[in-house]
Amino acid sequence: MHDGSTAAPESGLLLNAALLRQGAAIARSLPAEQFTSTLPMLPGGTIGKHLRHVAEFYEAFLDGAAAGRIDYESRRRDAGFESSPGEAARRMDDLADRLESTEARAPDRGLRARGEGSTRDAVSSVGREIDALLSHTIHHYALVAVFLRSFGIEPPEEFGVAPSTLRHWESAAAR
Repeated sequence: MHDGSTAAPESGLLLNAALLRQGAAIARSLPAEQFTSTLPMLPGGTIGKHLRHVAEFYEAFLDGAAAGRIDYESRRRDAGFESSPGEAARRMDDLADRLESTEARAPDRGLRARGEGSTRDAVSSVGREIDALLSHTIHHYALVAVFLRSFGIEPPEEFGVAPSTLRHWESAAAR
């Protein structure tokens, strides 16, 4: 979630890469049965579907940022990703590698972005999209954490928690 910080784009990219690696680690830790299980309280979703959705947003960002137009609506929706924890982990690690080496480091560089469900492009910037990816990923990871807990697995404390919340917890603990 964007917390109003003016962090350098490199740190935003690196934070997003770290989140992708968290997702890859979760995928690697699960058997396919848990990776593809649904929950009555979250119908239609699985851990695999949430991680696929997240990964495809990063693919759209990386593929579109260099060209100046990101289209989050036109995604692959790869069923193989959402059914294979190993494939999901590999692709998320690959995306993290791409983010760490990307040239999309000019936060004020303008671009156009078409959001999920939208029929038109909007004016945006690289920095805004980096912040949006962070928020989007944390949102989906919070849902993944619900799945994990339903399986009796406690996710890492910071998994699915906004950086501003983590800083607040750290500050409160230091008092």
